[in-house]
Amino acid sequence: MRLLSIALVTALVVSAAACSDDDGSSDDGSGGSTSTGGRPSTGGRPSTGGAAGAGDAGETSTGGRPTSEVSFVDLPGKIRFINHVSDGTAGVHLDLYWGTSIARSEPAGTIEYGEITDFMTPRRLEDTILDPTEARFFLVPEGDVSGTPSTFLVQDDQTFTDGTVLTIALVATENTFSDALNVSEQVFYEDELSTPPAGTAHVFAWSVPFSQIDDGDFVLVGTDTLCDPDPGEPGGANLGRPAVIPEGEAELSLFDANTEPPCSTGARPVSAELEAGHSYVLLGEADTYEIDARRLVLLELGTAN
Repeated sequence: MRLLSIALVTALVVSAAACSDDDGSSDDGSGGSTSTGGRPSTGGRPSTGGAAGAGDAGETSTGGRPTSEVSFVDLPGKIRFINHVSDGTAGVHLDLYWGTSIARSEPAGTIEYGEITDFMTPRRLEDTILDPTEARFFLVPEGDVSGTPSTFLVQDDQTFTDGTVLTIALVATENTFSDALNVSEQVFYEDELSTPPAGTAHVFAWSVPFSQIDDGDFVLVGTDTLCDPDPGEPGGANLGRPAVIPEGEAELSLFDANTEPPCSTGARPVSAELEAGHSYVLLGEADTYEIDARRLVLLELGTAN
């Protein structure tokens, strides 16, 4: 994950003038290093930044700078992010912030398209009406500091305790009202994973990035030797029922359902060495809405516990 520009970081922690907490007018949301298809998590290159704009309603715009002093504290637990957001023609880089608005925030960095970030420590804005165990994050297109909470791509509050381990998977979804980019999130609760049967692994499917591809999203987990594995009990991680697959080497894919012969088409397989007792998720990825653009990334879950 790339750091945001030093100038923006400095501006966001400087006090310009006193103002009241804007949480009451903000819109609420819902609610190691890992490679992505051979691409390691990136970091260090500063963001290009963007034009400055207004903050929340009730704040005086100061060109993207804060209108009050902001202070953040660490919360327990861990969180990471997956950026599989595409506008249908290319992937979209996203800027991640902790806080309630651009003016009252702490920038965490830029999540490039296809990136799975390292686990990070949740950061809570101290002067807020959120519960003491809650932290709020939001995401905007890379370099965009002009938005308000009502226009952020994603904004969410999550509760964190000592055992909390969250993965936030981000994807574009259909916008029936306009051509504007519409982004949704799915939270994987990695601290709630169930245990696979002896000698097997759990493999979940996350195919939401295929949802805007014609005939591309009706899929099931399989291997080169096992077309439709037995399903396990819901894993408790907000990922539905996993496929139960024997330990060892496997060529995993999300196969198109209802094909003849079965499992004859699907996304390009990925090679894996599955460990007994472990859990994984096959992440769909597609930078365009063409069926041949479907790709897969295998992510192991529960590694931060």
